[in-house]
Amino acid sequence: DDLVDACLDILGPLDVLDTTRSGLKNYAAKYGELSWGSDDASAQFDDAAVAIIQLIVTTQEYQTA
Repeated sequence: DDLVDACLDILGPLDVLDTTRSGLKNYAAKYGELSWGSDDASAQFDDAAVAIIQLIVTTQEYQTA
């Protein structure tokens, strides 16, 4: 949840529909708990953040902002 909210803030801040936010959070959940505790964990965090940002910029809310 925090990752999605942070990405939305970085790109906007951007208000999105509840259904969009829910979809983004469901997608982000597949990455599990993220941290920067090791190089591998940091790389996974980076991958997750990039994926979420890529999804956000394809949303109608972002395109029409």
